[in-house]
Amino acid sequence: MAYPLTRRELLAGAALAAWGLLAPPARAEEARHWWRQRTPPPSIVAVVRTDDRAHGIPRAVELLGDNPVAGKEVLLIPDLESKTPYPLTTHLDTLVHLSRTLWGLRADSVTIGAQSSRQPTRDVLAALKLPERLEQIEARLINLEELAFAEWRKVSTPGGQWRQGFHLARPVLESSCVVTTCQLRAEQKVDLAMSLWLGTNLLPKRDVLDRSELQQSPHPGRLIAELNQGYRPSLIVLDGIEAVVDPTLPLIDRSAKLILAGTDRVAVDAVGAAALQLLGVRFNKKLFELEQIAWGLILRVGINRPSQIKLVAAADADSRRLADQLSEQLAHG
Repeated sequence: MAYPLTRRELLAGAALAAWGLLAPPARAEEARHWWRQRTPPPSIVAVVRTDDRAHGIPRAVELLGDNPVAGKEVLLIPDLESKTPYPLTTHLDTLVHLSRTLWGLRADSVTIGAQSSRQPTRDVLAALKLPERLEQIEARLINLEELAFAEWRKVSTPGGQWRQGFHLARPVLESSCVVTTCQLRAEQKVDLAMSLWLGTNLLPKRDVLDRSELQQSPHPGRLIAELNQGYRPSLIVLDGIEAVVDPTLPLIDRSAKLILAGTDRVAVDAVGAAALQLLGVRFNKKLFELEQIAWGLILRVGINRPSQIKLVAAADADSRRLADQLSEQLAHG
């Protein structure tokens, strides 16, 4: 998938190219450096059409063509919405196969950083049967909700949407390698509950008013995008085997047979939103005007324009066909 550069960027590039041919070598290299800054490399989102996590998760990560976890202590953050099972909450098999993928990439260690946004985390972990499966997952577990207040740090974003900043747990801020996994989910109030939204699970549940400010804000998508400036995942895996296409009660989900992987939350969410559109979700705005995505672009949480997204599909015909359909949705933006 490729989006054209703007006319201004094309003219600037052409002028620089012509000037570079005539300028001294040092000046020509300056021009090339400026152009590289103006046209950053594409952000790859891997697309695998499958209903098999054991195959789809490692394949999607492999398609990214990089190894961001080798030799690092990985903090793996799932989406533990509530005791309501997948696709509202991360599937246990997702953690199993993602952890195995991380070990296969030579991670030094894997620790799951868990916090539920709506119910006591300890209860959600028990419903998921995660504690008794840790040996199979080959991971340690940190319950972020039970960390002492001294283990949380205030993050300030001068001139931002948060009145007094927000707080994130020290393990999240200090981790050398954060890996996140989310679902393919439409959400009633903020349109999308995927990789950008996952940051809301990381806000403290006691002692401060961060969550109240987010819930009461008339522009929660702006706060969510800004919250994502506080940390940066090295890898994102979206489990879209099934999708939440209608967040109202009763919850309506639909088979999607999709695994996405990327390193850029804005890009992954944009592709996820395109996948939801293919499943029949109708947003009130264009895809890149959805508040989380639009403000993610403005704040440069990841990509800063749609043209930076590059879809890389698995070699099978179904994955390539789906990637083409997603490209068309993104092009209509």
